[in-house]
Amino acid sequence: MAPTLILALVASLQLLAQIALQLVVLNALGVGRDSDVFMAAQAVPLVLSGILGMALQSVWQPRLSVADRPSGDWKRAHRCAHAQALLAMAGAGSVLAASAPWWLSALYAGFDTETRRLVASLTGPLLLASVLNGASAVLTAAQRGRDRLLSAEVAALILTLMALAVAGPAVRAWGLSAAALLLTCRALLGWIGMLVLVEGSWPDWRAGWRAAAVWKALRPLLAGSAIYKTAPLVDRYWSAMAAAGSVTLLGLAQTGVGAVATVLERALCMPASSPLARALADGDSAKARHLYRRAVAMVALVSVVCGVALAGLQPWWASALGLALDLPAAAADLLWTLCMLMMGYLFVAAAGTVVVAVFYALGDTRTPALIGLGGFLLGIAAKSAGFLAFGLPGLAAATSLYYGLNLLALVWGIERRLARLPDHTAQPTT
Repeated sequence: MAPTLILALVASLQLLAQIALQLVVLNALGVGRDSDVFMAAQAVPLVLSGILGMALQSVWQPRLSVADRPSGDWKRAHRCAHAQALLAMAGAGSVLAASAPWWLSALYAGFDTETRRLVASLTGPLLLASVLNGASAVLTAAQRGRDRLLSAEVAALILTLMALAVAGPAVRAWGLSAAALLLTCRALLGWIGMLVLVEGSWPDWRAGWRAAAVWKALRPLLAGSAIYKTAPLVDRYWSAMAAAGSVTLLGLAQTGVGAVATVLERALCMPASSPLARALADGDSAKARHLYRRAVAMVALVSVVCGVALAGLQPWWASALGLALDLPAAAADLLWTLCMLMMGYLFVAAAGTVVVAVFYALGDTRTPALIGLGGFLLGIAAKSAGFLAFGLPGLAAATSLYYGLNLLALVWGIERRLARLPDHTAQPTT
């Protein structure tokens, strides 16, 4: 079986396991206040991982892809990356934990006092999980840098299956605290597993602190992503204003669509990241253009197939979710509508990663950050108008709209950039 197909299979199994884990937890909690608390408590920790973890992974991926392994450069590089991830994630996580009483009141103004108190009780463990996930992300980049794409995916699948095996009984016995502890333990075991896979990577604190070039490259990326990657918080704010269970339904739609996007990114875009970096390092801009365009086209094709498949499932959707989550037919139909409206988000969330990877491989973290910032501001206006006019469906449709416009701007920018690059591999004309 081709390596890409094996990677896609493992990523797909992980997707199914992640969705099953969410469904088991929600089934044990019941769709209502407790499930809303569980979804709401994950929002800020996930944003932290999205901002710092993904930024560090994106900046380090090209460096780890070209680092020489026999000389020891690769090991030194990922020890430095590991230290930076822990320093940045732990620092930001501590600030968020200390300030939680203030931002929880603003973010979840639609919740009553007791519901906000429950969200606060889960925030600490989930922030710890976010710190560990951020460290795991750069170790995963180290594995990708030496073209070992499958091992990290297999390890993540095993951990998700282990969590799935104990989730139902644990959550039914101990409720919300068990759900948060489950995610934290999974993150801890994932971090330990990645340490084993990269053959030991105790952080080099001195190198991490002194890696001025990487800290400098992170600044524009963090400045932009610290704003535009908080977009899910806008969703949580508005959905908390709706009826009980709305945060859960929107979170389920985002989790399901996001999980499919992750599979597409890992199966179709991730394999192109390291070759892209090497092609640009060799001055082969034509090859880099071909690699990124092909990945985007493949994601577009599979996204269309996913939309058609979801449309075909509509007649059985409500009855299936009624069995799995005891959802009323009206709530199940709303969830299906939200998923359909987020098909545009599915495409962009996966395809956008390979477009941004081209910018990062060129050492340009400023342009995607500025484009993302503009998209975020547009998204706030679109989501607010969409929710006020059409409720949760308006929120989902606005998400796909502004993500699509963001991708168009990124593609326009990278095409202009690649067109200006000389192709050092072109044969001279005589």
